[in-house]
Amino acid sequence: MSLKRATAIGGVWNYGAFAVGKLLIFLSTVILARLLAPDDFGLLALGLVAINYLDRISGMGVGAALIYRQEAPNRSAGVALTLSIVIDAALALSVILVAPCIAAVFDHPQITPIVRVLAVGFFVANLKNIPESLIKKDLAFHRRFVPELFKSIVKGGVAILMAWWGWGVWSLVWGQVAGGAAAMSLYWGLCRWRPRLSFDRSIARAILAYGTPIVMLSLLGTLGSSLDYLFIGLRMDAEQAGYYAIAFRMPELAILSVGYSMSHVLFPAYARIQHDRNQLRTGYLMTLRYMAILTAPLGVGLYMISPEFVTVFYSDRWIPSIAVMQMLSLFALTHSLTGNEGDVYKATGRLDVLYKLILLQLAVTAPVLWWAAGRSIYAVSIGLVITGLVHSVLRLAVVGRFLDLRALDLFKALGPAACASLVMFIGTTALRWALSDYGAPHRLALSVLAGAVLYGAALWVIQPDLVRHTASMIVPEKQDNRP
Repeated sequence: MSLKRATAIGGVWNYGAFAVGKLLIFLSTVILARLLAPDDFGLLALGLVAINYLDRISGMGVGAALIYRQEAPNRSAGVALTLSIVIDAALALSVILVAPCIAAVFDHPQITPIVRVLAVGFFVANLKNIPESLIKKDLAFHRRFVPELFKSIVKGGVAILMAWWGWGVWSLVWGQVAGGAAAMSLYWGLCRWRPRLSFDRSIARAILAYGTPIVMLSLLGTLGSSLDYLFIGLRMDAEQAGYYAIAFRMPELAILSVGYSMSHVLFPAYARIQHDRNQLRTGYLMTLRYMAILTAPLGVGLYMISPEFVTVFYSDRWIPSIAVMQMLSLFALTHSLTGNEGDVYKATGRLDVLYKLILLQLAVTAPVLWWAAGRSIYAVSIGLVITGLVHSVLRLAVVGRFLDLRALDLFKALGPAACASLVMFIGTTALRWALSDYGAPHRLALSVLAGAVLYGAALWVIQPDLVRHTASMIVPEKQDNRP
């Protein structure tokens, strides 16, 4: 199978796992939003700020290094497993000890036990890092479908049952831990490599030499992507953090997860062609085109339907989240379009480019969001949109120069999705105006249906060969068995 076709099929499987999993998470969120208070979601969000940083340091990047490293795969996997267990155990213990300090920073003492339980869950869940990395390295993404699906089922099921029994925020915490443990057990069951703890100083040095800079990049990236939650936690109460967390839930599930799921596929694919600049150039433009086609209608559509979406699915008590969700939908759209060029730099060993971009992002975003967090969660969402748009334009310019791309190449990649989304926006806006006297459920259903039809029709008219080209990469070719 060609690398392009293997990558396309891997992308379909990986996004399928994400889509089904996120649908289950969305359904559980709808139920939990009616069982729990905003404070409960806010406390979990604050506890996860610390755990997200911990997760980025996990194993000091040995999983990414294992994908990048092509020599002695079995021996390298044994060394990577040893390093991962030792490092993650030390990290989890450290967070358990400093949990009271983390709670003091946010001025919420009740998150101390939450952080400690999540730290234990972090260690258990990340025992899957090595088998998951080996599956990614082989581009065998169909084997990720069941673990990711099972994770979402267990996470949502445990949380809903415990919320029904009155456990409050702890239903969310234990759901998080149970889901991670379930996925870890299945990853080991589906991985063809059998675990063997071993140590080789030269291999360990090579793994950490590549993995440590990746971790630092990940850590900086997490800092940049969690500044909103961090500053809201520092300058507002748990209730506002809860409204913000719910507002971000759908943009994250529907839009940002597309880029995240594709990153799992793109990094190992780019790593295989790391020395062929022409293939990297072609692969990046194809990725940009399909990311735009997938995420543009989601971002624009969610912006339009947010008022009905919140009231129908979450109930009227979450109305303060509506305007925030609209802005975060636009932010998620711009971020998703430029979130995967980092895989090009990682695959080619040019981590210095990523360092500079992330540091510049932090320098621009931090003061804006700190100021906005002193006003309202809506101001924070607007700050994200403005700084995100500026940074996305900069990232496109840098990757264009890195891969010797013309501005016209980038416009051609983004053009079909932009034009089709404009048609969808105009048509759906007119329909929504005509349906202004209808109830929220009817407006929501008809808006989604009309938007999907308009976008699909416009895309077919603008670029009719797109669907055929996509199908040619995914659908198995017919074999001619004639003698």
